[in-house]
Amino acid sequence: GGVLQMAGILTVLSHPKRTSPVRRGKWIYEALLCGHVPAPPDAMEFSDETKKLALTAEDELAMHLTEPDCVACHQLMDPLGLPLEKFDEMGRRRHFDEGIAIEAIGELPDGRVVRGASGLAEALADDPRFIECVVRRFLTYALGREPLAYEAGAVKDLMASWASKEYRIADLLVLIVNHPLFLTRVPIGLDELKEDQP
Repeated sequence: GGVLQMAGILTVLSHPKRTSPVRRGKWIYEALLCGHVPAPPDAMEFSDETKKLALTAEDELAMHLTEPDCVACHQLMDPLGLPLEKFDEMGRRRHFDEGIAIEAIGELPDGRVVRGASGLAEALADDPRFIECVVRRFLTYALGREPLAYEAGAVKDLMASWASKEYRIADLLVLIVNHPLFLTRVPIGLDELKEDQP
């Protein structure tokens, strides 16, 4: 919850003079859920007439869901960014956008409705992808590389051990630095491959 409401992050993920639920949602999806959003199709722009119909960020984002080329990615990002709309482009709290009351509600692909930053924080905390992503992020920093595909079991072990510690960050750090992945010089399982090479 604290990270989601940091003024610095909210500012970086905005346009100079307006918020960007898309940027904010994309960052959450990729940085906190370890998802991947492909680049948008070339030359995707709404016409001026269409833009005039968008009075608020919610209106504009609703248009993404009517475009076949946009919906696949925007249904992943937009619901994560919309709950942060009560923070302006500099991370200050606000309640109106262009004189219209801000709802700050996002509907996730699974049908859950997320209200505001606190609701978003709760939804992320309950998402198993979030826990795995946190473990992967800290493990990547500790190892100086991303965990390899065949090391997925080690990631799952760390997740299970961390759950038993009630998800305290300090405990995750201790678990990582005591794990064989951190204590060995080369990725586990690559010793044999190196011996076979000339």
